[in-house]
Amino acid sequence: DREGFLFSGDTIFSLGCGRLFEGSHSQMVQSIMKIRCLPKNTKIFCGHEYTESNAKFAFHLNPHDSLLKKKIKDIEKKRNNLLPTVPSRLEEELQLNPFLKFDNKEYLRIVGIDDISDDENFRKIRVMKDEF
Repeated sequence: DREGFLFSGDTIFSLGCGRLFEGSHSQMVQSIMKIRCLPKNTKIFCGHEYTESNAKFAFHLNPHDSLLKKKIKDIEKKRNNLLPTVPSRLEEELQLNPFLKFDNKEYLRIVGIDDISDDENFRKIRVMKDEF
């Protein structure tokens, strides 16, 4: 099984996604859906090292997630040793990244979002992050 690589720029980050300075929520959702179809072992190289702040937001939304708590400890250890947290793996992003869960009904319930549509759900998560 070959390992794949994605250089995502500002589309998705470890535990986050880029702000929408250009384009629409619908376009971002379409891009994320394409990314989610990649092999689970794909290494994601994002454009910025925002993992620590993204983890704080993800934890704010879902403080009872044991996998997220473990990931945060790993992030803190790496950053304390001046190591990068990227690349991440798609499999982990699918489990932990709030922006990849815009159509996960259970996750939406946990974070208090009414499931309206993929675009609207994503927009609400993005607004929550922008106001965090």
